[in-house]
Amino acid sequence: MNEGSRVPAAALPRRLPGIDVLRALAASSVVVGHIVKWPWGYAGRDGFIGAVWRLVAAGLGTWGVGVFFVLSGLCIHLPVARRLALGEPPRVALGPYFKRRFFRIYPPHALVIGLSWLAAATLTLPPDYVHYLSKPTSVQFWAHVFMLHTFVPGATYSINSVLWTIAIEAHFYLLYPLLLLLRRRMEMRTICAGLFALMLGLRALDHVLPPAFAGVLTNNFLGRWWEWVLGAVLAERLARAPFRSLPRGWVLAATLVAAVAYCAAEGLPHGVAIVAITAPFVHAAVVLWSARLATREDRWLDRVLTSVGYRSYSLYLTHPIALTLFAVVVAGRLTIPWAQVAGAFAFSIAAAWLYFVLVERRFLPQSSGGRTVGELPVAAPIR
Repeated sequence: MNEGSRVPAAALPRRLPGIDVLRALAASSVVVGHIVKWPWGYAGRDGFIGAVWRLVAAGLGTWGVGVFFVLSGLCIHLPVARRLALGEPPRVALGPYFKRRFFRIYPPHALVIGLSWLAAATLTLPPDYVHYLSKPTSVQFWAHVFMLHTFVPGATYSINSVLWTIAIEAHFYLLYPLLLLLRRRMEMRTICAGLFALMLGLRALDHVLPPAFAGVLTNNFLGRWWEWVLGAVLAERLARAPFRSLPRGWVLAATLVAAVAYCAAEGLPHGVAIVAITAPFVHAAVVLWSARLATREDRWLDRVLTSVGYRSYSLYLTHPIALTLFAVVVAGRLTIPWAQVAGAFAFSIAAAWLYFVLVERRFLPQSSGGRTVGELPVAAPIR
């Protein structure tokens, strides 16, 4: 990089609060997507409105997953992208990096494995409810402990159906030093294009595998790595270009439109394959807009969304447990479907706050040197 192309790191603000806002929206969409898959989520929604509601609700969770993959790549790579913008080589101190990632992800995740197992063994849902928790076999349990369950048929969605993304995120983190070695030899956009081609090949191969292995090739780090690297591409763009903030209303409206369009596309014939290939580019645009979001501390909505986003990892980890407990203990006492939906969401938020205070917050000092851009506690993508 020549001297004239270098951009001062100060061109990018040290804090990007819009990142937390997007994390709150993505995490909340996953929780709502899980809530409405239960019978009372669809109650009273017939005709055209009901069809639209079911279509949007069915895609909310996978929309959040895609956003989080791109967002995670941006947050992890942004400190290195700052140094690249100054002409420095792409590198990280491996010891501190792996220490931060371990304490950020693994201890809260390990405890949730046990809590999910306990809840699945003691709580009994009605037969028409989707079971987000399950009692594991010994193979499933140890696959989760070592974060290998995305490679074990029948284990991917076991114990707690959202923990598959934790394993994929851990694999991304482990491979990040390799990504930086590749970055020394080629542009991040070139690496992303190569991984995109790999994803297409794996999707083609996935169609010829036995049904028991369906998704094993595409729903792991090999099939999704290009989305994470797409976030790294955005990080380098943000670090190099002059920073321009965007109005909150415009960003939130564009994010809503993007989410609805994603859900509508997923409902089309072959829609799942279509969005898997095209939607990450839309997610990247949403992430880029949100990184430039202008927030104000005197606005209650900004404060609430930022706070939920900061705790979104706890919300991700605990909401299947919270929803199951709510359905067994509380939901039957509420006769209005909307009250059940709102109550389940509020219960999930409360459980996440409690888990953050009692568990997650205790590991933040070891996982981050401060809440700066790129070192924000990154919530794993959720389904």
